[in-house]
Amino acid sequence: MKKDLLAFLISSEAPQNELGPMVKRDIQISFRKKEIIMKFLGYQILGALFSLTFCPQFGLGLNTGHNISHFFMRFGMWACAAFCGALFLSSGILVAFLGMKGEELWWVWRRYKYQAVMLPTLLWAGLMLFSPTGETLSFHLWWMGAAIFTAGLMLSIRSVFYRSFQVSYN
Repeated sequence: MKKDLLAFLISSEAPQNELGPMVKRDIQISFRKKEIIMKFLGYQILGALFSLTFCPQFGLGLNTGHNISHFFMRFGMWACAAFCGALFLSSGILVAFLGMKGEELWWVWRRYKYQAVMLPTLLWAGLMLFSPTGETLSFHLWWMGAAIFTAGLMLSIRSVFYRSFQVSYN
């Protein structure tokens, strides 16, 4: 199968004009699938570790108390949970934006849209459920909802910008 794909890449047979470069790029990136997925997950972990510096839930905040999330606590536990969830996944995605090429992020979003957002969210939510702080179910639902929404929005916007740039550039 890889031989067929390589033959297609070097052949003179051309796909539609606007899709040609993107299709070829997608195929080329697919050969580095494991590397790109591991890179993306590694950046998610780095971002998660960074977000722990602001997270009082695990006692790793920069100082005692709720740090920056104290502002959100004024509105209630749901706002704090939404902020923490959004901060958690968006920090991993921002680190990925800095460390990965636009075409790699586009490929991850195109191929693994749901896994890229849901896997880190569910793994971290699982850890939070077993933490000794005793938050309510609604706290966890707000946390997961904000994390999923923010990560999906950021990756979607980045993918649209990358795709529109590539189509207009080529």
